Amino acid sequence: MKYTIYEIDSNRVLKKSPLTNLTMLTLPGTPPVWVDIERGNPDSLKEFLSSLDVHALAIEACLERVPNSRIGIYGKSLFIGLPMLLDWADKDRTFLTILCLPGILVTIHEKPVPVLDSIKEDFLSAMHPALCPSLGPAGRLGPGTEIVTFSP
Repeated sequence: MKYTIYEIDSNRVLKKSPLTNLTMLTLPGTPPVWVDIERGNPDSLKEFLSSLDVHALAIEACLERVPNSRIGIYGKSLFIGLPMLLDWADKDRTFLTILCLPGILVTIHEKPVPVLDSIKEDFLSAMHPALCPSLGPAGRLGPGTEIVTFSP
């Protein structure tokens, strides 16, 4: 399982986390994080999700390559399974799994997802639109688009 951990700082800017041990994510004082996982061995994914005290049904949903449900609330977690078409030549549909936990966002996918890469690029920089009101929403996203930010 290949993964990258990003911290979300008080200015809502992403930065690569110095944390390398996934079990350290639940320690007190750990800032909100995004863990982006490229699916690999299902056993290591199950072990990681179990270490976060994720509900058994949410773990089961995350392990499915084609989720039976598209959205579910399991204990303290919100599970979302989104079908992805990454390339018109793809014969099989792949899914982006999003798991929202208190203070932790987990994304799970089989192949790189260009929209996630775009989000990372925007928020790894202090120049993303949510932090630059002088750009205005129309400056980057088009007329009439509102920027919504979330506080941890």
